[in-house]
Amino acid sequence: MNIVRPKRVRTERHFPLEELMAIDPSAVRDWLGDASGGAMMMVLMSDGPEPSFTRDGKVAVVTISGPLLKQASFFDGYDAIRQRFAAALSDPETDSVMLRFDSPGGVVSGLFEAARAMRQMRETSSKPVFAFADDVAFSAAYLLASTADRIYLGEAGQVGSVGILTLLADRTAQNQMLGLRVEIVASGKRKADGHPDAPITPEQMKRAQGLVDDLAAKFAAQIALERGLSAPAILALEAATFMGEQAVAARLADGVMTFEEALRLLESEVVPAPAPPAPPASPATGAKMKTVLLALGLPEASTEAEAMAALGLLKDQSRQIAEKVRASEERLARLEAAVGKTGEEAIGHVVALKSTADEHNKLTQKLALLETEMAQKEHAALIARGTSAGQLTPAMVEWAKASTPKSLEAFLAAAPRVIPLSDAKEPAPDGAPGLAGKKWEDMKPMEKHALYHENRALYDALKAEAGQRAA
Repeated sequence: MNIVRPKRVRTERHFPLEELMAIDPSAVRDWLGDASGGAMMMVLMSDGPEPSFTRDGKVAVVTISGPLLKQASFFDGYDAIRQRFAAALSDPETDSVMLRFDSPGGVVSGLFEAARAMRQMRETSSKPVFAFADDVAFSAAYLLASTADRIYLGEAGQVGSVGILTLLADRTAQNQMLGLRVEIVASGKRKADGHPDAPITPEQMKRAQGLVDDLAAKFAAQIALERGLSAPAILALEAATFMGEQAVAARLADGVMTFEEALRLLESEVVPAPAPPAPPASPATGAKMKTVLLALGLPEASTEAEAMAALGLLKDQSRQIAEKVRASEERLARLEAAVGKTGEEAIGHVVALKSTADEHNKLTQKLALLETEMAQKEHAALIARGTSAGQLTPAMVEWAKASTPKSLEAFLAAAPRVIPLSDAKEPAPDGAPGLAGKKWEDMKPMEKHALYHENRALYDALKAEAGQRAA
């Protein structure tokens, strides 16, 4: 006979949609329903409290799912996550921790404190920590995931949405339609900011945007610290989400694999703990201890604690070297896959390509120099042509040198020939009486107008001469 334990019905009053949230916007629709800012009722079925973590061999698996609050209720909370993480790190039956995420993020309140606390716990623990996005680790959830040593995800797993949002609701139009009159009595001009029965003003929007931007900058700075990126680079992602290999290319994740593969990889990261201290040494053991101290680069008078500290440092260095070797092997594997050759062939192929690219760059630079030299010669030829044709006066040569060949060529195609004053003939006495021997500056406007129509060559020459004197 099968006995089924009845489920308890639990009701969550609301998710605080009006708060500042580090959550992917899709969750507001998919998880939380209406985004109008009102309370949302949820009825959940439960068999009882979730376990702190589960064990998969020697790996402690901490599951983080659903929207996140500051304090756990019927949604998960940062306080509960910190407790579960601490319990997993201190569990004597496991030697590594996997954070398994399927969360769109949550509220900002308590998020940064939780992320810092998890980072400190990871740094003070000897256990390696991985994070796995299964299926999503967005926004606040991604910040918590970034506190791990590395982040992995499946082919359809997604990470990102690094940003802050909040909601301002204005139901004044609805109140008016329903015939309701609502008066808000408050002390202080800003006390009623954000109240749904008060209209949203541009000033409120500006203040809300400033607060969101400030928190987004703090959010980006903390993720940049965890992922070895810059805060501007994080903000430049514009809170986009990334799937699979896209997340690796954006440097928000370290690889794509199944959850089981991530577990096995995490197990391989565990460095065996040093052996417990030996009993008091005999004379022969003492000699061996001196040899060990010498190998560690420590003086013979060093204490056992100093030797253990040196061994711990050596272990950390060994782990870092193993990490670099693993990364090099991964890069070589990607290279082999890209060029379809074995390791040595792939390296030779890349060296050959690099040599060809270097030669190409040299030829490109030489060609650029030749093109520049040719353009300079063509420019000088244009100036000489314009000068000899009388289209460029001495005062205009400097302008011509500073202009581009295209603009100079267009000028020469349209500019008239400027005749020196000495080559210009004076107008006939009956054509422009009284202009002989006059300077451009001494001429009246009517005289210039008459000269323009009756002797264009002299007009141009007088004007050009005046321009030279002014220069």
